[in-house]
Amino acid sequence: MMDRKHRDTFSEPRQAPDLGLLAKAGRVVVMASVLAVTPMITGFPQVFAQASPHPVASHVRRVGFVTSSMVAMRADKNASRSAVNPDTPGAPDPITTARAAAVTPVQDVAGAVTVVGVTWPKGAVTAGGQFQIRTLSGATWSKWASLGVIDGGPDRATATTGTDPYVVTGASKYQVRSLSTQAKVPAAATVQAVDPGASSADNVQAAPGGASAATTKPTIYTRAQWGADESKMTWSPSYGKITVGFVHHTVSANNYAASDVPAMIRGIYAYHAQTLGWGDIGYNFLVDRFGRIWEGRYGGMDKPVIGGHTLGYNSLGMGVSAIGNFDVAAAPQAMVDAYKRIFAWKFALSGIPATGTVVANGNTIQRITGHQDVYQTACPGQYLYARIPEIRSGTAAIMAAANIDPTRDPFGQLDSTSTKAGAVTANGWAIDPDSTSPIMVQMYIDGIANALTWANVARPDVGAAYPADGPNHGYTLTMQTTPGPHTACLYAINTGPGTSRGLGCQTVTTVNGDPSGQVDAVTTSAGKVTARGWAIDPDTRSPIMVQMYVDGVANALAWANVARPDVGVAYPADGPNHGYTVTMQTTAGPHTVCLYAINTGPGTSRGIGCRATNVP
Repeated sequence: MMDRKHRDTFSEPRQAPDLGLLAKAGRVVVMASVLAVTPMITGFPQVFAQASPHPVASHVRRVGFVTSSMVAMRADKNASRSAVNPDTPGAPDPITTARAAAVTPVQDVAGAVTVVGVTWPKGAVTAGGQFQIRTLSGATWSKWASLGVIDGGPDRATATTGTDPYVVTGASKYQVRSLSTQAKVPAAATVQAVDPGASSADNVQAAPGGASAATTKPTIYTRAQWGADESKMTWSPSYGKITVGFVHHTVSANNYAASDVPAMIRGIYAYHAQTLGWGDIGYNFLVDRFGRIWEGRYGGMDKPVIGGHTLGYNSLGMGVSAIGNFDVAAAPQAMVDAYKRIFAWKFALSGIPATGTVVANGNTIQRITGHQDVYQTACPGQYLYARIPEIRSGTAAIMAAANIDPTRDPFGQLDSTSTKAGAVTANGWAIDPDSTSPIMVQMYIDGIANALTWANVARPDVGAAYPADGPNHGYTLTMQTTPGPHTACLYAINTGPGTSRGLGCQTVTTVNGDPSGQVDAVTTSAGKVTARGWAIDPDTRSPIMVQMYVDGVANALAWANVARPDVGVAYPADGPNHGYTVTMQTTAGPHTVCLYAINTGPGTSRGIGCRATNVP
């Protein structure tokens, strides 16, 4: 489950830019070579000739609850029994403790797949509220299954929350009910039913094969191949650092056909992205019971994209969700093997081992761990959770067969980034375990590299943490770029055995180098005009010059160095001394007065305002 919160979104495949080569010490070092990998052919699902992938529109329909009689509901024993809730094993059937109930009319399943969930404004449902769903297969209704409250989603705040999405397959009808230990059920809760549509390209087949013995990129079906409608993707990607892999399950049916999977993912995507307002699907990847791996969150499969799968851990780990409910069914071997392949590839990219522990958010957890290890949830289900030790050892075996030894790779950290006009600066540290000497660090902005430096700045804190290596491993690196949003990524260049590794990525926004300011007031006296305001240049904290034009003629110039506490509050990095007062002689009568901030460094002088005035 999504950190028991999910996101639905559709995207087309993103290809990572090819990274350049760095010549050093008589050899060619491939920068972050693990980012450019070749898909395996043997042992992985392959795409056969079929209809071309294309975006498929999903449709979301709201269904309201109708107040129901608790007496009648309890009296109907067959219709009211609940399945065991894996999140609260041993708890009584909610129908026995509820004081109020409401139920939807029976709904038809749209096509082969319908995704159902309940959403509400945050705070609108109390702890005593619970939602359940049942489905009709043939002439038999299932028991009522509890819908868990989603605990995933982006780490940023959102206004809407809800249940985990429930994927209905192999059924013709469904019904949802609301139970509460309060006097009334929550009025703000609404059932959201997603029809993910159908496509002739949904029948993506898998070739037979076993697990791979090489840490290369496995076959991953792209967002385009599951029909992602990228117009629904409104959650711009950001990047963290993968230190752990989380195992989830979607809590959906287990008897789905291979051709159902694209629609199932589209439905989860629409529920996360649209109904919950996340802007995208929360999982980084999904795996199906046939052993196929599917791209989830937008932003680049080979990058440490921050997802919305494990609340509080999204920037530290990757989330892979198994399509199905593994509290009630065993996880197929093909699915378990798919976990091994995707974790082996992503862990190799990140330079981390598959076994051992890591401290994340103050908790010591396994490198590959279940959602329930960091949150009060049954996810990924008892049967899949029991397979996690095998997933760990299998992932490690794949990495070992490929001679991946993360202990020989360089490591370090991107501590911070800052921007100034037309440039991004990154600070951090990097060490190679094969040498106590400084190593090189390279910066990429939007996949393009042209900044390189030695990590040789004194960092006493690094020296204290790694005394055998000494303190001189810090770096500060600046790269020129255009104004606007960018992704800055840093890489430690390997020395000796091992592979160059990413140190982290951050999203930044750079400004242009033009000065800015304002004309606050223009006053006149006999034969004179005076202007007051402020002006700042982003390239310097020092005062800059301001020039006055009257009717297009300039002959007054002054420094903007007057104390303006209000400007200092608005621009604390620049300080308060940026006010100006400038006076210019002119003739009596009407005039147009314009002020210009004079550029310093990169950029162009800019007008900061004009006023029409009448000089006595």
